[in-house]
Amino acid sequence: MHSVQPDISGTSHVETDGLEYRAISVLALFALVLAVASVLAFAHPALWVMPLASVAVSLMALRRIAENPHRMLGRGIAIVSLLLALLLGAAAISRSAVSIARTRQEARLITDAWFDAVLHSRLETALELMQETGSRQSAGDDVVAHYRDDPKAAAALRSFAAMPLVRALRTVDGSATVRYLKTEEEVTLIVSERVTSLWAVTFERDGQPTTFLVRVLLKRHKKAPRLVNFWDIEKAFFVERPPAWL
Repeated sequence: MHSVQPDISGTSHVETDGLEYRAISVLALFALVLAVASVLAFAHPALWVMPLASVAVSLMALRRIAENPHRMLGRGIAIVSLLLALLLGAAAISRSAVSIARTRQEARLITDAWFDAVLHSRLETALELMQETGSRQSAGDDVVAHYRDDPKAAAALRSFAAMPLVRALRTVDGSATVRYLKTEEEVTLIVSERVTSLWAVTFERDGQPTTFLVRVLLKRHKKAPRLVNFWDIEKAFFVERPPAWL
């Protein structure tokens, strides 16, 4: 008969083969936080850094986990963070690109209308486009009568007609062409958007084509609807020195 000798050492032996503690990657968790915060990228281009940072941290986390597969968890979290950051970043950039294109198109349309009005001696209409939208005559009003009968409006129209650029545009041949060249600057402020664009006016003088450049500054209040007629032309003036890129 075999006797069993008890273990009196006071310790117990537990088989742990195949079982090893693995910690969740801190980088993967941080990448997830940045990915969720990437929704802020829709607010301003400066915040596009959020999805970019999330992508970078996600890739770092995936590399660390791949190097230490038996010690780290979180590969799934890192992949989700990477995909979410890429999705939100791409959506924010696309939305901004569409908004910029729309803003420039609206600014071009209102500037085209202004040039057309001046070239065809509809100075009342051109001057209205330089007024803030809230102070313009309504669509049903007789704009010509307003600038003829109101002393203050009539004085403003005379000053507008005396501007060097307006006088020059009125004296060029009726076949003059106006070409949009470039949007030089676009600024988004807290309450308004501003666009600066460059235009070329070409006409014939003594049988030879002659061109002068015009810089136009426009403004739109952010609270106004996204419509062409809610842009105001702040200034339009000759460009004495062509820009280096022209």
